[in-house]
Amino acid sequence: CTIDNGATTQEMIFLSKIFKNHPDKKYKKAFTKGLKYLLNAQYKNVFEPYTKFNSLVAKNFADLTNLQLEAARNYANIGLAQMFANSEVKDMQSMVNCTTKQLETMNKLSQQMIEDGKKLATLTTEFKSEFEKLVSESMPNNK
Repeated sequence: CTIDNGATTQEMIFLSKIFKNHPDKKYKKAFTKGLKYLLNAQYKNVFEPYTKFNSLVAKNFADLTNLQLEAARNYANIGLAQMFANSEVKDMQSMVNCTTKQLETMNKLSQQMIEDGKKLATLTTEFKSEFEKLVSESMPNNK
């Protein structure tokens, strides 16, 4: 159902004019029925893409939130492990061991940041692809 060809809308305009001059509930009821028909018929064109977009945004938000929470947990664990290692320094040898551990930790942290960046890039690419697909499917010329 489309409304661009005037079908149904002309009849609704007619009913509204009759109702204005003869306020009988049957004309109002007929107009309301026509309006519901148009809205229901336009659901696929108007509301379905909107609903799909909201679902896409919600999924992306959840994925980003989970990525951030996972990263925060990992970085907190790395930091806490380093703090505990620092608290174990009692002499020169333990300080050397701790310094070696710090270098290993920095390498681990760098690797974790690279992995998190890759995950974020993947999420961004997936969102962009899904969004472009949604836009393409929603355009009248592509249906």
